[in-house]
Amino acid sequence: MPRLLTASFCLALLLATAAPAHTQDADSLKFRPVSLGVLFQTSISGEHLHVNETNVTTHAGLGMEAGGFIDYNITPTLCFELQLILALQGLGHIRENTDELVTLFGMDLPLYFMARFPIRRSRLRIGAGPFTHITFDAWNPSNRQLVTPYRQVISIDESGKRQYALNNYYAGIGMLIGWEFPSGFQINLGGSYSVMDILNYQHDYGSFNHPYKFTLGAGWRF
Repeated sequence: MPRLLTASFCLALLLATAAPAHTQDADSLKFRPVSLGVLFQTSISGEHLHVNETNVTTHAGLGMEAGGFIDYNITPTLCFELQLILALQGLGHIRENTDELVTLFGMDLPLYFMARFPIRRSRLRIGAGPFTHITFDAWNPSNRQLVTPYRQVISIDESGKRQYALNNYYAGIGMLIGWEFPSGFQINLGGSYSVMDILNYQHDYGSFNHPYKFTLGAGWRF
């Protein structure tokens, strides 16, 4: 998974340095070679688990996200948009007729190929592309020491106590549709779906299958 992360950054850097610069248009769309912005979003996310040969259902949980984006504008209507989003989300797992709440803190790195359609002085934005997710921490709100399926056993000490490391990385496909006003203010609706399992299928606790997320938020292009 670090290779996917490195590849995303390298692609964004290549696009920003290899293509010719453009001049500024005089129209209200304010076309520039590179533009920056910030994003604030709410999210609903969930996933299906397979733990110890048992299917585990998850309640979709609410979350909050914030971050920024950089656009490399190929033409006034086409661009690549790289986002860096810090995400805090919650999930509810149903296992053996009990609920287990988990809070996740991580980062999403979507890279969209974006088409922008001028409508009067505003524009409709539609994009799709790959994304990478990295989880930094996962805990139970009432007991931070509770082991969740997001941790991998890395060692067992002499007393038999297990030592865990977080192991929650995945990648998939994302889509975005949004509306940008002449001021640069945006309203965005997005969705993502993992096309690969989270990488902790190799340990004895279990594995995940295809997390998904829907987001609704606002942004501002500088």
